[in-house]
Amino acid sequence: MVSTLTWQQLRDLKLSELSDAADGWGAVSRHADSAREQVDGRMSGPLAKTQESESAKAAVKRLKRLSNNYYYIQAECGLIRGSRWFGNGISQAA
Repeated sequence: MVSTLTWQQLRDLKLSELSDAADGWGAVSRHADSAREQVDGRMSGPLAKTQESESAKAAVKRLKRLSNNYYYIQAECGLIRGSRWFGNGISQAA
């Protein structure tokens, strides 16, 4: 079953109530960015510089994937938060 959103539902949506949610998505984005910086700066960077074994290379590869995952979380949260602010601008213009 496909659910559709009507213009009436969009018009009745109270975007001002979503401010707390947008702030929450912003907090998640900041935490993901901080975690990514920790992985890059305190884990994979020093490991790659000080170790030359195959296991170290494999660990750096996994840490890079983890860093990319944190970046993805950060970017997606930013998009969600941005779409909320974009929606608020539309509601104020109407």
